[in-house]
Amino acid sequence: MKSEDRRKLLLNIADALEANESLILVENAADVAAAEAEGYEKALISRLALKPGKISALAKSICVIADMEEPIGRILKKTELADGLILEKTSCPLGVLLIIFESRPDALVQIASLAIRTGNGLLLKGGKEARQSNAILHKIITSVIPESIGDKLIGLVPSREDIPDLLKLDDVIDLVIPRGSNSLVSEIKSSTKIPVLGHGDGVCHVYVDKSANADMAKKIVLDAKIDYPAACNTMVISLYINFCFCSRSCIFNTFSLRHWLQQPNWLPTLEATLALDEESVRRVGDDSVGDQQFLVS
Repeated sequence: MKSEDRRKLLLNIADALEANESLILVENAADVAAAEAEGYEKALISRLALKPGKISALAKSICVIADMEEPIGRILKKTELADGLILEKTSCPLGVLLIIFESRPDALVQIASLAIRTGNGLLLKGGKEARQSNAILHKIITSVIPESIGDKLIGLVPSREDIPDLLKLDDVIDLVIPRGSNSLVSEIKSSTKIPVLGHGDGVCHVYVDKSANADMAKKIVLDAKIDYPAACNTMVISLYINFCFCSRSCIFNTFSLRHWLQQPNWLPTLEATLALDEESVRRVGDDSVGDQQFLVS
Protein backbone atom coordinates (compact mmCIF):
# COMPACT_ATOMS: atom_id res chain seq x y z
CA MET A 1 0.00 0.00 0.00
CA LYS A 2 1.15 3.50 -0.77
CA SER A 3 1.71 5.93 2.08
CA GLU A 4 -1.45 7.94 1.35
CA ASP A 5 -3.54 4.76 1.13
CA ARG A 6 -2.31 3.66 4.53
CA ARG A 7 -3.03 7.10 5.92
CA LYS A 8 -6.61 7.08 4.59
CA LEU A 9 -7.17 3.59 5.96
CA LEU A 10 -6.15 4.73 9.44
CA LEU A 11 -8.47 7.73 9.29
CA ASN A 12 -11.32 5.42 8.24
CA ILE A 13 -10.54 3.15 11.18
CA ALA A 14 -10.66 6.13 13.55
CA ASP A 15 -14.07 7.12 12.18
CA ALA A 16 -15.37 3.55 12.39
CA LEU A 17 -14.34 3.21 16.03
CA GLU A 18 -16.14 6.39 17.03
CA ALA A 19 -19.21 5.43 15.01
CA ASN A 20 -19.38 2.08 16.82
CA GLU A 21 -18.45 3.28 20.30
CA SER A 22 -21.69 2.12 21.93
CA LEU A 23 -21.30 -1.38 20.50
CA ILE A 24 -17.69 -1.58 21.66
CA LEU A 25 -18.61 -0.51 25.18
CA VAL A 26 -21.38 -3.11 25.40
CA GLU A 27 -18.96 -5.91 24.51
CA ASN A 28 -16.32 -4.51 26.85
CA ALA A 29 -18.83 -4.31 29.72
CA ALA A 30 -19.59 -7.99 29.18
CA ASP A 31 -15.87 -8.81 29.47
CA VAL A 32 -15.53 -6.73 32.62
CA ALA A 33 -18.58 -8.37 34.23
CA ALA A 34 -17.23 -11.84 33.41
CA ALA A 35 -13.80 -10.93 34.82
CA GLU A 36 -15.36 -9.67 38.04
CA ALA A 37 -17.42 -12.83 38.35
CA GLU A 38 -14.27 -14.91 37.88
CA GLY A 39 -12.55 -12.98 40.66
CA TYR A 40 -9.77 -11.41 38.59
CA GLU A 41 -7.50 -8.89 40.29
CA LYS A 42 -8.64 -5.27 40.33
CA ALA A 43 -5.53 -4.15 38.41
CA LEU A 44 -6.35 -6.51 35.56
CA ILE A 45 -9.98 -5.40 35.50
CA SER A 46 -8.80 -1.78 35.39
CA ARG A 47 -6.65 -2.56 32.33
CA LEU A 48 -9.53 -4.43 30.76
CA ALA A 49 -12.15 -1.69 31.13
CA LEU A 50 -12.56 0.90 28.38
CA LYS A 51 -13.40 3.97 30.42
CA PRO A 52 -15.47 6.94 29.16
CA GLY A 53 -13.60 8.89 26.53
CA LYS A 54 -11.21 6.03 25.75
CA ILE A 55 -12.58 5.34 22.27
CA SER A 56 -12.37 9.01 21.37
CA ALA A 57 -8.80 9.15 22.68
CA LEU A 58 -7.90 6.07 20.64
CA ALA A 59 -9.39 7.63 17.50
CA LYS A 60 -7.32 10.79 18.04
CA SER A 61 -4.14 8.78 18.56
CA ILE A 62 -4.82 6.91 15.30
CA CYS A 63 -5.08 10.24 13.49
CA VAL A 64 -1.73 11.25 14.95
CA ILE A 65 -0.19 8.00 13.65
CA ALA A 66 -1.81 8.59 10.25
CA ASP A 67 -0.15 11.99 9.98
CA MET A 68 3.28 10.86 11.14
CA GLU A 69 6.26 11.05 8.82
CA GLU A 70 6.34 8.21 6.28
CA PRO A 71 8.34 5.44 8.02
CA ILE A 72 9.04 3.33 4.92
CA GLY A 73 11.86 4.07 2.49
CA ARG A 74 13.77 6.49 4.70
CA ILE A 75 17.53 6.49 4.16
CA LEU A 76 18.99 5.86 7.61
CA LYS A 77 22.62 5.62 6.62
CA LYS A 78 24.66 6.11 3.46
CA THR A 79 28.24 4.96 2.93
CA GLU A 80 30.42 5.38 -0.15
CA LEU A 81 32.31 2.11 -0.46
CA ALA A 82 34.17 3.10 -3.59
CA ASP A 83 34.00 5.66 -6.36
CA GLY A 84 30.42 5.45 -7.63
CA LEU A 85 29.54 2.57 -5.27
CA ILE A 86 27.21 3.72 -2.48
CA LEU A 87 25.69 1.48 0.21
CA GLU A 88 22.41 2.70 1.71
CA LYS A 89 20.58 1.52 4.81
CA THR A 90 16.86 2.07 4.18
CA SER A 91 13.87 1.52 6.47
CA CYS A 92 11.39 -1.14 5.39
CA PRO A 93 8.55 -3.22 6.87
CA LEU A 94 9.56 -6.14 9.08
CA GLY A 95 6.98 -8.46 7.50
CA VAL A 96 4.44 -10.50 9.46
CA LEU A 97 4.33 -9.84 13.20
CA LEU A 98 2.84 -12.12 15.84
CA ILE A 99 2.03 -10.02 18.90
CA ILE A 100 0.79 -11.61 22.11
CA PHE A 101 -0.66 -9.31 24.73
CA GLU A 102 -2.86 -9.47 27.81
CA SER A 103 -5.85 -7.67 29.31
CA ARG A 104 -5.89 -4.31 27.49
CA PRO A 105 -8.22 -4.27 24.45
CA ASP A 106 -7.03 -0.75 23.58
CA ALA A 107 -3.63 -2.33 22.88
CA LEU A 108 -5.20 -4.12 19.91
CA VAL A 109 -6.14 -0.80 18.33
CA GLN A 110 -2.74 0.76 19.01
CA ILE A 111 -0.79 -2.21 17.65
CA ALA A 112 -2.98 -2.53 14.55
CA SER A 113 -2.61 1.18 13.79
CA LEU A 114 1.16 1.09 14.03
CA ALA A 115 1.32 -2.06 11.91
CA ILE A 116 -0.76 -0.48 9.15
CA ARG A 117 1.27 2.74 9.14
CA THR A 118 4.53 0.80 8.93
CA GLY A 119 3.28 -1.63 6.27
CA ASN A 120 3.42 -4.81 8.36
CA GLY A 121 1.09 -7.79 8.43
CA LEU A 122 -0.24 -8.73 11.84
CA LEU A 123 -1.40 -11.68 13.91
CA LEU A 124 -2.85 -10.70 17.28
CA LYS A 125 -3.45 -12.86 20.35
CA GLY A 126 -5.10 -11.02 23.22
CA GLY A 127 -5.95 -12.25 26.68
CA LYS A 128 -9.00 -14.49 27.08
CA GLU A 129 -10.47 -12.02 29.55
CA ALA A 130 -10.84 -9.49 26.70
CA ARG A 131 -12.24 -11.95 24.18
CA GLN A 132 -15.43 -10.04 23.30
CA SER A 133 -13.76 -6.62 23.30
CA ASN A 134 -10.97 -7.82 21.03
CA ALA A 135 -13.41 -9.54 18.68
CA ILE A 136 -15.54 -6.44 18.12
CA LEU A 137 -12.51 -4.16 17.75
CA HIS A 138 -10.96 -6.53 15.22
CA LYS A 139 -14.24 -6.77 13.32
CA ILE A 140 -14.59 -2.98 13.11
CA ILE A 141 -10.97 -2.44 12.04
CA THR A 142 -10.98 -5.13 9.35
CA SER A 143 -14.38 -4.04 8.02
CA VAL A 144 -12.87 -0.86 6.59
CA ILE A 145 -9.85 -2.53 4.96
CA PRO A 146 -10.33 -2.41 1.16
CA GLU A 147 -11.21 -5.69 -0.55
CA SER A 148 -8.17 -5.31 -2.77
CA ILE A 149 -6.02 -5.77 0.33
CA GLY A 150 -8.19 -8.22 2.26
CA ASP A 151 -9.16 -8.44 5.90
CA LYS A 152 -6.43 -11.03 6.50
CA LEU A 153 -3.95 -8.16 6.74
CA ILE A 154 -4.76 -8.25 10.46
CA GLY A 155 -5.58 -11.64 11.92
CA LEU A 156 -6.96 -12.42 15.37
CA VAL A 157 -5.77 -15.67 16.92
CA PRO A 158 -8.82 -17.18 18.64
CA SER A 159 -7.20 -19.51 21.15
CA ARG A 160 -4.04 -19.88 23.20
CA GLU A 161 -3.80 -23.44 21.92
CA ASP A 162 -3.01 -22.06 18.45
CA ILE A 163 0.18 -20.34 19.59
CA PRO A 164 2.51 -23.41 19.59
CA ASP A 165 1.64 -24.13 15.95
CA LEU A 166 2.17 -20.50 14.97
CA LEU A 167 5.57 -20.46 16.66
CA LYS A 168 6.68 -23.19 14.24
CA LEU A 169 6.02 -20.99 11.20
CA ASP A 170 9.47 -19.42 11.01
CA ASP A 171 9.11 -19.29 7.21
CA VAL A 172 5.96 -17.15 7.48
CA ILE A 173 6.20 -15.06 10.65
CA ASP A 174 9.12 -12.66 10.84
CA LEU A 175 8.97 -11.44 14.44
CA VAL A 176 7.20 -12.39 17.68
CA ILE A 177 6.50 -9.72 20.29
CA PRO A 178 5.13 -11.14 23.57
CA ARG A 179 3.71 -8.51 25.92
CA GLY A 180 3.12 -9.99 29.33
CA SER A 181 4.89 -11.58 32.26
CA ASN A 182 8.56 -12.47 32.23
CA SER A 183 7.61 -16.15 32.30
CA LEU A 184 5.52 -15.68 29.14
CA VAL A 185 8.42 -14.03 27.33
CA SER A 186 10.83 -16.79 28.41
CA GLU A 187 8.40 -19.51 27.33
CA ILE A 188 7.96 -17.95 23.88
CA LYS A 189 11.71 -17.54 23.40
CA SER A 190 12.34 -21.20 24.21
CA SER A 191 9.58 -22.41 21.87
CA THR A 192 10.45 -20.86 18.52
CA LYS A 193 13.16 -20.20 15.95
CA ILE A 194 11.46 -16.93 15.02
CA PRO A 195 13.20 -13.81 16.37
CA VAL A 196 11.53 -12.66 19.61
CA LEU A 197 11.43 -9.06 20.77
CA GLY A 198 10.98 -9.59 24.50
CA HIS A 199 11.25 -7.34 27.51
CA GLY A 200 12.32 -7.45 31.14
CA ASP A 201 10.15 -7.55 34.22
CA GLY A 202 8.33 -4.32 33.45
CA VAL A 203 10.11 -2.44 36.24
CA CYS A 204 9.77 1.15 35.12
CA HIS A 205 11.94 3.82 36.70
CA VAL A 206 11.85 7.57 36.51
CA TYR A 207 15.16 9.36 36.88
CA VAL A 208 15.33 13.10 37.35
CA ASP A 209 18.73 14.65 36.85
CA LYS A 210 20.01 17.56 38.91
CA SER A 211 19.75 19.79 35.84
CA ALA A 212 16.03 19.09 35.31
CA ASN A 213 13.39 21.80 35.38
CA ALA A 214 11.53 21.45 38.70
CA ASP A 215 8.00 22.06 37.41
CA MET A 216 8.48 19.72 34.48
CA ALA A 217 9.93 17.03 36.76
CA LYS A 218 6.93 17.21 39.09
CA LYS A 219 4.51 16.76 36.20
CA ILE A 220 6.48 13.82 34.78
CA VAL A 221 6.63 12.00 38.11
CA LEU A 222 2.94 12.51 38.76
CA ASP A 223 1.94 11.41 35.27
CA ALA A 224 4.24 8.37 35.43
CA LYS A 225 2.36 6.98 38.41
CA ILE A 226 -1.20 8.25 38.49
CA ASP A 227 -2.25 8.71 34.86
CA TYR A 228 -2.84 4.97 34.43
CA PRO A 229 -1.59 3.06 37.52
CA ALA A 230 -2.76 -0.34 36.23
CA ALA A 231 -0.81 -0.17 32.95
CA CYS A 232 2.42 -2.12 32.53
CA ASN A 233 4.44 1.02 31.83
CA THR A 234 3.45 2.88 34.97
CA MET A 235 6.22 3.80 37.39
CA VAL A 236 6.87 0.58 39.30
CA ILE A 237 8.75 -0.36 42.48
CA SER A 238 11.46 2.28 42.44
CA LEU A 239 11.71 5.95 41.63
CA TYR A 240 15.21 7.35 41.87
CA ILE A 241 15.45 11.10 41.89
CA ASN A 242 18.56 13.25 42.18
CA PHE A 243 18.08 16.31 44.29
CA CYS A 244 18.49 19.61 42.53
CA PHE A 245 19.45 22.47 44.80
CA CYS A 246 18.83 25.87 43.37
CA SER A 247 18.54 28.96 45.58
CA ARG A 248 18.58 26.60 48.62
CA SER A 249 15.42 24.72 47.53
CA CYS A 250 15.09 21.24 46.10
CA ILE A 251 12.73 19.77 43.53
CA PHE A 252 11.50 17.06 45.87
CA ASN A 253 11.44 16.57 49.59
CA THR A 254 9.95 13.82 51.68
CA PHE A 255 6.85 15.80 52.60
CA SER A 256 5.93 17.06 49.13
CA LEU A 257 6.51 13.67 47.49
CA ARG A 258 4.34 11.95 50.07
CA HIS A 259 1.69 14.59 49.44
CA TRP A 260 1.80 14.10 45.66
CA LEU A 261 1.90 10.31 45.66
CA GLN A 262 -0.27 9.35 48.62
CA GLN A 263 -3.56 10.97 47.79
CA PRO A 264 -6.86 9.08 48.41
CA ASN A 265 -7.80 6.56 45.70
CA TRP A 266 -4.21 6.17 44.55
CA LEU A 267 -2.21 3.02 45.14
CA PRO A 268 -2.47 2.29 48.87
CA THR A 269 0.91 0.54 49.03
CA LEU A 270 2.83 3.48 47.62
CA GLU A 271 5.36 4.70 50.12
CA ALA A 272 8.09 7.32 50.05
CA THR A 273 11.45 6.81 51.73
CA LEU A 274 14.22 9.36 51.76
CA ALA A 275 17.47 7.55 50.99
CA LEU A 276 19.81 9.95 52.76
CA ASP A 277 21.92 9.49 55.85
CA GLU A 278 21.00 11.48 58.95
CA GLU A 279 23.66 14.11 58.38
CA SER A 280 22.42 14.73 54.82
CA VAL A 281 18.83 15.01 56.04
CA ARG A 282 19.84 17.70 58.53
CA ARG A 283 21.58 19.58 55.73
CA VAL A 284 18.68 19.56 53.25
CA GLY A 285 18.68 22.98 51.70
CA ASP A 286 22.43 23.30 51.96
CA ASP A 287 24.08 23.67 48.55
CA SER A 288 26.92 21.44 49.71
CA VAL A 289 24.69 18.37 49.98
CA GLY A 290 25.07 17.59 46.28
CA ASP A 291 23.41 14.70 44.50
CA GLN A 292 21.40 12.26 46.58
CA GLN A 293 18.84 9.62 45.70
CA PHE A 294 15.20 9.39 46.53
CA LEU A 295 13.65 5.96 46.58
CA VAL A 296 9.94 5.32 46.20
CA SER A 297 8.82 1.73 46.48
